[in-house]
Amino acid sequence: MGEKIITESSEAVGMPGAVQWRAGATWLVRFDGEATPTLDLAADELATFARTSCGVRVVREPAAAGAGVAGTIRFGQADIPGYRVDVGTGESGPGEVTFCGANAVSILYAVYAFAEEHLGYCFFEPGRDRCHPVGDVAWPAGTVTSGAPVLRSRGFIQEYPPDARSRQLADWMARNRMNQLLTWMEHYDQYDPELIDHFAVRGVEIESGHHNFEYLVPLAEHYDEHPEYFAEIGGHRVGPDSGDEKLLLSKQICATNPDVRQLLAEQLLGYAAEHPEVTTLSLVPNDGFGWCECEACTALVGDQVPGRWETVAAHVHQSQGLYHDLVSDVADRVTRQRPDLKISFFAYVNYLYPAPGFVVDERLIAYVAFYWRCINHDLGDAGCPTNAAYVAALAEWGAADRGGQVNVYEYYMGVNLYLSLPMVHHTRLADEVQLITERGGDGVLTQFSLDHWAAYGLNYYAFARAAWGESADEVLPRWSDHLFGRGDGATAAADFLSALDTLQRDPAGEPDRGGVGCLVPVPKLLLGQRSRSAFDRVLAAAERLAERCPDEPLATAWAAWARYLVRLKDAFDANAAGVPAGDRLRELLATVERDAAAGHHYAVAAKVDHLFGSWLRSEAAGERWGHSGIDWEDRYIERREAEMVTARTAGRSAARTTD
Repeated sequence: MGEKIITESSEAVGMPGAVQWRAGATWLVRFDGEATPTLDLAADELATFARTSCGVRVVREPAAAGAGVAGTIRFGQADIPGYRVDVGTGESGPGEVTFCGANAVSILYAVYAFAEEHLGYCFFEPGRDRCHPVGDVAWPAGTVTSGAPVLRSRGFIQEYPPDARSRQLADWMARNRMNQLLTWMEHYDQYDPELIDHFAVRGVEIESGHHNFEYLVPLAEHYDEHPEYFAEIGGHRVGPDSGDEKLLLSKQICATNPDVRQLLAEQLLGYAAEHPEVTTLSLVPNDGFGWCECEACTALVGDQVPGRWETVAAHVHQSQGLYHDLVSDVADRVTRQRPDLKISFFAYVNYLYPAPGFVVDERLIAYVAFYWRCINHDLGDAGCPTNAAYVAALAEWGAADRGGQVNVYEYYMGVNLYLSLPMVHHTRLADEVQLITERGGDGVLTQFSLDHWAAYGLNYYAFARAAWGESADEVLPRWSDHLFGRGDGATAAADFLSALDTLQRDPAGEPDRGGVGCLVPVPKLLLGQRSRSAFDRVLAAAERLAERCPDEPLATAWAAWARYLVRLKDAFDANAAGVPAGDRLRELLATVERDAAAGHHYAVAAKVDHLFGSWLRSEAAGERWGHSGIDWEDRYIERREAEMVTARTAGRSAARTTD
């Protein structure tokens, strides 16, 4: 695997004027103030890191230290977070190391920064820390700050209930200095108090909400007595149906009904009373469309301006006037009684832009969703109409911010229903975070799953570090060194990522845009517009990496993922040729489940099953598979596909002309 990374501070061992940690030595922890659960955690984590990497004992009680204490470790308050090394000033020995910050979480962050910078740790994957022990280690005197975050909110959007790995997730988020988790209300209801506390001790706020109109005003519960609570479509109030799915309900409330607005406020206040630890609650429409067409709602919509095609909303009119009036009114009702609460809302599809005069005040948090963005062009590429539309929307929200918060809702797993197609994005995230802040963004949260960490974990890791101002040039070499060494393994890993990148970007597609065509990574657009040979090259590169690094779990998981991608491509091509793919899909789903059981987490089996079900239904109807069987979504994909074919044809014509 080649030479492993060596912590540079080890070069200071034996240096005059340096604090040294030597194997077998004991260091005593002292708190400047009262102990807290977070400070206790920081001390325990430091003790584990020091013992594992250096063979040094870090203890809390003088009696446990015994004779011959080598130095003191202090946890104290300071305006600038970080750690400081002092020589010859410790009360109990020749040196002192101080971890400091404005609060306990900042001190915890300083411990994690110290572990990565000096103790050979890499916190890439939940539940699996990488550590290359450094042995005896020393540091020159001085202060090293752990820095300030570029983003105020840094976190994940969890679309599934908590499970046995949720504590590992909380640990990973803290170690990578992330601080927010947004989940659905029905999922938050399944968090037990101990799990909530586990996140809180690590500085992670859990926000309960997401798409929640149906949770707050259930259609089946209220429809019989109050059909007027729900949207009027085509002259009739929508009602419950056995085929309703929360994933894409597209049935909304009547947003102007005063009784509905009061019910929403009461439900939010009741929820906050039941969950006093929650400080932010969402007020977000059911996923999809279906806004009310009654006279009052239509008046608030105003001129029926079509949605943007780039934001998957051209088939409906924009509805932000109606939605934002509702948000303002309900927020008023809630915060009059609970001024400590914040209300979050989404800017998404056909309510992406702020309504005229609407502002994000101190009570509100906006989430601007970059839904079905192009993953082949930089976010700031003005020549990419899809990304330009989202960046323009973000800038409008930044201009509307009056003391609230504007976050970006991202999809660093490609918005493909977790089918685990490539999204090679890790090198762009530092620049994108910078652009988001320049356009008025305060934070970024991304959808994710632990079950596809092999496919997208590098995006999540790079994002977490970009949120603290670390560039790809700083993060990626260190990550590669820890996982693959500095020899043939690192080269093979780079080759695999390059093959994935080539598959994603399709260099032959669009010559007038630098050889890279736009891509919204739904299955049909990638599987149908890429050659089988490109998938073969990805598999070959993955297998070479697995041969060179057989003991690295990510290398073997990447090989399993590459085999899945090739088989998925074959099933898609069979379907396109009119050959039933049912047997292939069922076996492929079984393979995903077997691989997950073996620890190769590259796909979310439930999501794969869901999308394969749509595929099989299309085959049974004698139709070519599009995506999830939703008509407006399929039409959007068909238009994208036609554009890609046109661009490819133009590229081939240009190549022939050049020849």
